[in-house]
Amino acid sequence: MPFFSKQKLAMLIAEFFYCGRSKFAPGTIGSLGSLIIWVPALYFFPLYIKILLLAFLFILGLWASSYAIVYYKNLDPKQVVIDEVVGQGIVFLVLLPNWWEVIVAFLLFRLFDIVKPWPIKQTEKSFPKEWGIMLDDVMAAFYALVCCFMIFRF
Repeated sequence: MPFFSKQKLAMLIAEFFYCGRSKFAPGTIGSLGSLIIWVPALYFFPLYIKILLLAFLFILGLWASSYAIVYYKNLDPKQVVIDEVVGQGIVFLVLLPNWWEVIVAFLLFRLFDIVKPWPIKQTEKSFPKEWGIMLDDVMAAFYALVCCFMIFRF
């Protein structure tokens, strides 16, 4: 494989710069890695920039995940964590820039992503390949987002 290729770039994105290769809890490591984007975004980006960034990362995640599915010969490879990056970013849309909210949002997203209450698990199975990878984390993020909104704003 050449030094630089579309497949290498796709894998770098899908694994979010090797976070997904962690032997221990790659999804959690991917979510932690995503904080390098989302914590500064809390302080420096207006809402519309965060939404545009999320849309870009979602589309990029679909593209990268399609390569990872073929590479790992698995419809939902555990090494793909770009979906956690997108999911974590969705939850961050309702946060104020303080560590308490960041920690609670992180933990709630991980909880919903791991437990996958209804209809998250069905979403993962109902959508084909890369769409299932990305959309189940989007659903988990919306559960966490609603909980964060209720906790922090009421």
